[in-house]
Amino acid sequence: MKRGAPQERGHDREGRFIALFVLTLALHVALPIFRDVGWLNLIAGVGFVGVVGVAGWITLERPPLRVAYLALVLVSALSTAGLIASEDSPSWRGYWLVFHAALIALTAVVVIRWTIRARQVTVDTIFAALSGYYLLGFAWALIYAIADIALPGSFNVALVDGVRLDRALYFSFVTLTTLGFGDTTPTHPLTQALVGMQALIGQIYLVVLVARLVATQTNTSRESGARGA
Repeated sequence: MKRGAPQERGHDREGRFIALFVLTLALHVALPIFRDVGWLNLIAGVGFVGVVGVAGWITLERPPLRVAYLALVLVSALSTAGLIASEDSPSWRGYWLVFHAALIALTAVVVIRWTIRARQVTVDTIFAALSGYYLLGFAWALIYAIADIALPGSFNVALVDGVRLDRALYFSFVTLTTLGFGDTTPTHPLTQALVGMQALIGQIYLVVLVARLVATQTNTSRESGARGA
């Protein structure tokens, strides 16, 4: 019975990943809508800090891991405050993009790992899978923004305009879902390689995750049937 305790504690907070998914969805929708708002940097900064903070808190169960993750969130908040205070200094912007690209990629791995290790298919499992997919899109958007700044002209259009990241987000999710409208294209060998890698990861993620969820549900049904017999 003791071995099952952690799993039971996870079910006591059923539905917590819905909040993470709604937060990532709201951030994704808000960025293009408020692209001409002067304080968009504050919206984006608070949104990213909120996403990583909520994701780590609801996913990590062990207190030491939570403390370490909250320390990263604190660094995220301080770097965001520094970016705002510096009035979008190019150096601060670069540090902010690199740190948050790594942090959101780590967050995506944590959430996806939780999804894969789930023993039952629940509302949380589904929304955790969706949130992990969303976080991958956010992480790649920041990677593209870094490439666009470090390698000017690496895309046929600029993906970063000051603190505006909506075009980078748009391109990232178009690539992740392999829509490929063709309005934004990579022109540098490095960005072309990144785009191909993201498209491949997006397809592998869907195939592997759906197979994992189906297998988990099948095993759960078999165990329930065996107990009923």
